[in-house]
Amino acid sequence: LMSGDRENFVKNLTQAFHHLRDAIVFIDDISLLLDAGNDYLTAFVYLIQPFLSRRDLHLVIETHPNQWRQILEKDIVFSRHFVPIMVSEPSTNQAKAMVTIAAGRMRTKYGNISIDESIVSDSISLAKRYLHNRSLPDKVIDLLDESFAKCVIEDKATLTANDLKRIISERTGIPVENLSTSDQIKLSRLEEDLKHA
Repeated sequence: LMSGDRENFVKNLTQAFHHLRDAIVFIDDISLLLDAGNDYLTAFVYLIQPFLSRRDLHLVIETHPNQWRQILEKDIVFSRHFVPIMVSEPSTNQAKAMVTIAAGRMRTKYGNISIDESIVSDSISLAKRYLHNRSLPDKVIDLLDESFAKCVIEDKATLTANDLKRIISERTGIPVENLSTSDQIKLSRLEEDLKHA
C-alpha cells in the first residue's frame, strides 16, 4: 500500500475503535503495515495502545510465523500487547467445508455466477499443488475470489477449473496446459513425455 493508504487505514481503524464496544476486531493481514518498516509499526501500536487497554475491545491480527519471528516479536512495544497463537493449517476436508461456504457467498457477491460441481475440489487441488506461499483455506479463497472477479469482468456466466488455471498460470508463470488437478493426468503427461524423449 502507498503511504497515504496506510495512514487512511490507521485513521479509519482508530475512528472505528472509538465507536466499538464489546467487539473483536480482526486484521486479516498486517503486512500492509510491515511494508512501511518498524518505525511505522511502532507508531501504529502507540496509536492503538489506549484501545488495547480497554476490556471491551480485542484485536486479532493474522500474520505469517516468519513475519512474527523476524519483525513483530522483536518489536518490544508490539510484543508487549500481542501474544502469538499458532493455528495449524486445516486438513483438506476441513478446508473443503470452509471453502464451500466461502464459494457460496462469493457466488452471491459476484451476481450468482454458476460454478462447476467440482470447483471447490479443483480449487483446493490446484492451490495445494501450485500456490506455496499461503496456507489453506486462504490461498483457495483468494484463488476463487480472483477467479469470480475475472468472470465478472469477462462477462462469463460460469466459473470453471480452466478459469482457476488461468489465474494460477498468471501468478506462477506455468503454462495453463501444464496445470492439472490430479496426479493421474500429471503421470499420463510424464509417460507421454518419456516416450518422446
